[in-house]
Amino acid sequence: MHRAAVLGGNDGLVSNFSLVMGIAGATSGNDEVLLAGMAGLMAGALSMALGEWISVKSSQELYENQMNLEMEELEVNPAGEEKEIALIYMSKGIS
Repeated sequence: MHRAAVLGGNDGLVSNFSLVMGIAGATSGNDEVLLAGMAGLMAGALSMALGEWISVKSSQELYENQMNLEMEELEVNPAGEEKEIALIYMSKGIS
């Protein structure tokens, strides 16, 4: 597992644990503690899911935009694009 994922998981556990402990110290009932824990769990899960969706969507839009730019350049200047591809291959050691 990637180190950042482990740290992120620990961060989520610590924040939810802190929320539950804060509610447990402020109230005397078990129902309030359980409700706070469930609310914190749902909020954290939704936050992570939305963050990941936004990240993936942004990457998708970036790649689509770059593909459109390359397609336009290919139509306008095919010889220039051919040279560009040749330079890319040469920089990678392909003759």
